[in-house]
Amino acid sequence: MRILRTLLAATALVPLAMAKRSHAQDAGQILRDVERNIPRAAPQAPALPDLAPPTTEGEFLKAGETVHVTGFHIIATLIPEAELRDQLTSYVGRDCTLGDLREAAARISRYYAQHDLLARAVLPRQSLEGGVVTIQVLEARMGRVLVDPSSDVRLDADQAADFIFAQNPQGDPLRPSAVATGVSNLGLIPGMQALGVLDAGAEEGTTDVHLKMREPPLLTATALVDNNAPREIGGTRGLAIVTMTDAAGIGDQVAVTGQASQSSKYGQMLVGAPIWHEGLWLEASGAVLQYDVPEDINASTPAGDAQTAALTLRWLALRSSAAPVNLAFGLEHKWTSDKLADVVTASNRLGALTLAAHRLMRDDWQGGGAFTFDVQVKAGNVDLSHNAANQAIDQATARTQGHYVKASASVSRAQALWRGGDMLATLAAQVASKNLNSSEQFSLGGPTGVRAYPLNQGGGDQGAMLNLEVGQQVSTSIRFSAFWDGGWVEQHKETWGGWEGVGSPHNHYFLQGVGASVQWTPAGNVQMKATVAHRIGSDAGRTAQNLDLDGRRRELRAWMQVVLSV
Repeated sequence: MRILRTLLAATALVPLAMAKRSHAQDAGQILRDVERNIPRAAPQAPALPDLAPPTTEGEFLKAGETVHVTGFHIIATLIPEAELRDQLTSYVGRDCTLGDLREAAARISRYYAQHDLLARAVLPRQSLEGGVVTIQVLEARMGRVLVDPSSDVRLDADQAADFIFAQNPQGDPLRPSAVATGVSNLGLIPGMQALGVLDAGAEEGTTDVHLKMREPPLLTATALVDNNAPREIGGTRGLAIVTMTDAAGIGDQVAVTGQASQSSKYGQMLVGAPIWHEGLWLEASGAVLQYDVPEDINASTPAGDAQTAALTLRWLALRSSAAPVNLAFGLEHKWTSDKLADVVTASNRLGALTLAAHRLMRDDWQGGGAFTFDVQVKAGNVDLSHNAANQAIDQATARTQGHYVKASASVSRAQALWRGGDMLATLAAQVASKNLNSSEQFSLGGPTGVRAYPLNQGGGDQGAMLNLEVGQQVSTSIRFSAFWDGGWVEQHKETWGGWEGVGSPHNHYFLQGVGASVQWTPAGNVQMKATVAHRIGSDAGRTAQNLDLDGRRRELRAWMQVVLSV
């Protein structure tokens, strides 16, 4: 009898479940849309510092004097003398001036640099007996790491030094790329700016690294009010982010985010810190969501909650490059639960592994610009077994339960155009191995997508979107921009019988719109932005009632936001 009741319940809830997937009014969808619209800082890609050693040498030839060079005696320890002499064969047998000999010494210095060794080849005072020229190579050894007194930072000086010594231990031959990598790794601490300068060490033959650092205040906060929330949960939202940086003096960061709308509450906490001083950053995060859609928005009064937990390891690759790659490996778990008309319709569990890469590449082409690349591959598993009715419905329809893989990528180009003018072009796409849970789907609508459509419009398993925007800074505080947005979406990777009965009858469709924005910054910590967008062409994503998925039909859509930072 219990099995029969379950099957009967499953049969009765099939229309509701199909509607839920089509309209995406569930915890997974709302969680995705909420987190998608939380302001996030891009991973930092710190620039490598310029490092140069101080040097002096003697005078032993007067202007115009020459010496007939018969050979070289090179005093060095890190590279065999015979190997170094091979670099100077073109000078042997010639009459050389002091300038020629200095060029020969510089060639030895460059040879050391090619082997990533910091050294200066000098010409000590000598008699030049028999035409043999002596070159002494001052091979630098790593000395101390000193924090410049002007650096008002909370980061412990020994912790800062450990970032450098992890790459180039004290007393070892000094390798510029290793020191630069250590300085660069300090930039993984959020908001940290670091510059390394080489100077003569306290001990003979050593070179010290002087660090100049700057970090953000201990506490920073951002608060905003806008209408970027889905209409189902109230439309207008208030959001606050409070961040505490380097409170423990180890480069740590704690960030707390809270968001509230008429029918939802969301909170997240993130804790991160560098580990092992090797350019690795470990962070843990957790979030909770609760929503309750009122009857005047949806007669079935959807309600539910979601929780997430994640652990992410970040590190830098290609660190010797001026444009290193930020890599991330993450583990995450999501729990979502939904009700319709006070009946529990879903209790889902999702676990996933994620590998992501981010790279920022700046250039001077046509006045300057930058490319930003992001790639993410996620492999996960959906478990619906905690609600037998929902599991049975899924088996008969979308079949989202089980293993899945999805890949997403985006590339953007910011380009200077003319005085005060610029352009931003962004292309984003997602592909999937099968039908996805709503929390993993691609989405077109909203203030960061096709802005002429509501936030939950244009959801699907696969899709692509292009945003083109041209802006003009008309004054120090006012900026205007015009844009075009367009995107394609595939609702279901794999369709099933009756899928088109609710919501849009088109599995593939295209949305586009044009609009304009104005941004006003009356003070350094206050920003106001207004955006108006108009849809173009037919809307194949509308419901059979010719409505958007938020239950309304608007040709013109406006987005408003006020941000305060302290």
